[in-house]
Amino acid sequence: SLPRRELIRQLRYFDDIPPTLGIDFKDNNVAYAIAGEAASHIAGTSYEQLVLDKVIRPLGLKNTGFTQSNMKRHSDNYALSYMAYSFEAAQRGEFRIFPLNEKPYMALAAAEGIYTNVLDLARWGKAIMDLGAVDGKQVLNRMSVEETLKSRTFEWNENPESRWKEFDPIFLMDLGGCRTLTMANDSGSDIGYGSDVTMFPELDLVIAMLSNTSDIGHFSNFLPYSIATPFFDIPGMRNNRDSAGEDKWIAVSAIPKAEETYAAVELIAGGIFSALDDNEERTPLTFKDDLGAYVGEYTHPFWGRFEISLVEGKEEKGGEGEQGDREISSSKSDQEVGQEEWKEPVLRFRYNEYTSTLEHYDHNTFIAIFDDVLFKMRVLMSFLPDVETLKEQPDSKEFPIENLAIQDLPGAMGISEALFYKTKKI
Repeated sequence: SLPRRELIRQLRYFDDIPPTLGIDFKDNNVAYAIAGEAASHIAGTSYEQLVLDKVIRPLGLKNTGFTQSNMKRHSDNYALSYMAYSFEAAQRGEFRIFPLNEKPYMALAAAEGIYTNVLDLARWGKAIMDLGAVDGKQVLNRMSVEETLKSRTFEWNENPESRWKEFDPIFLMDLGGCRTLTMANDSGSDIGYGSDVTMFPELDLVIAMLSNTSDIGHFSNFLPYSIATPFFDIPGMRNNRDSAGEDKWIAVSAIPKAEETYAAVELIAGGIFSALDDNEERTPLTFKDDLGAYVGEYTHPFWGRFEISLVEGKEEKGGEGEQGDREISSSKSDQEVGQEEWKEPVLRFRYNEYTSTLEHYDHNTFIAIFDDVLFKMRVLMSFLPDVETLKEQPDSKEFPIENLAIQDLPGAMGISEALFYKTKKI
């Protein structure tokens, strides 16, 4: 919800950035957005124009551009995002289909703002593999491509053969010592789409994948190597197959990995926190008869603003479309999405595009729902006194609500360590 330039300005408030590169790292799309905005600022143009002039046009990418509205104008043949909330639902073909939504693009353009097709993606991968050359002509800055491919950090793999165990043992032996092959891979997913590019320079082979589901790891970890196997020209090497003649990695590795992915999705939807025992008496809400004490705007210089409002008792039925899909107060079936009912006044939060009513959990802690294409997240939101009062460790529960804290959200690493300060009463 912020202008891209503001991301750079607010980065100064994020105190978890080490001064030098180390072996530990976090991957976050905000960093890509900041890098894209910084590059365009140095070049004296917009991010989109910079990429058009330096990458898309020189490579002749005819089916690549910016913004979903431009994609829609470019072709009627485009994919909407599909998301299932359980492995069983995916097996039954029960998916939520999400409409095009450009709002996330506005802030994270360099991370997720380009549309393309698999032919253009493979052409880009081939140019990167050839260090910026296309058909023998240098069209990209070779030094920039080399810097892109240069190793900066190294992550220890506790199980280096985990991807290869369902392939022929000759494959393992050959890659393990008899022959050295270079492999480069990059993948990513966000807002219900996924992409993967795997390059084998010695084989002059690029394998590109696109998906309109949010996670393709259970395929991209294996499929490129299954496709590449016949190209290795190693006598006797083959893809192992099961009794039904299918590639063994599908049933033995890919499907179990998909089940693990959906299990995580269900866990997040239900709430990672441990639910209180039903027989355990919960601490009542401090300001049960004065919910207005929680109302206000709570801000953080890096993470932005939560808005807490009081909604009088009523019945609300969300209509079709994005807004109706977003406003959810509890874990409901897809048929109930967008419908809420309550009789008493309730608290409601808004954070960027997310909004839902708050369900009391324990003491001054509530359950909040973040309904996203990637996850439906059920997390805890706590209201706290001001810092000075906290330091005094008061015995009384009657303290002014001045801070808000949220349980860590997937994709928002570090937010659980932040205190949002009440800056305005609504």
